[in-house]
Amino acid sequence: MHIALWRKLVKHSKHRGQVNWIKNLRAWKNISRLDPKRAGNLWNYGLALIHTEKYQSAVEVLSKGVELSPRYGEIYTLRAIAYEELGAFHKALADLKKAQPLLLSKINQSAIMSRIANIRANIKKREQAALH
Repeated sequence: MHIALWRKLVKHSKHRGQVNWIKNLRAWKNISRLDPKRAGNLWNYGLALIHTEKYQSAVEVLSKGVELSPRYGEIYTLRAIAYEELGAFHKALADLKKAQPLLLSKINQSAIMSRIANIRANIKKREQAALH
């Protein structure tokens, strides 16, 4: 059954060349309910939640994915984005550090290092603002 939903998602996910994240969100929510044991489904659902600015829900969904597949580095990187959007910079940083050894691609490693530097800068700005 989830294959039919996935095909429907692919068919309707683009609207005039742009991804329609609202339709993606509905589809991945349904797919995740039908097949809740696949971390990849939860990753896609989390991605749709982030693109629709539902960051807390994304953290919850992606945390389930981490429980299912703790060696899935990409799920940590996506949850880090949600944490960062929520202003939980220390949690975002922790997730990126967990993801780093799990990702094989040098491109991903480079992106993680850049993201870590940005989050550290945000933490420093927040700490300096709190002092004033």
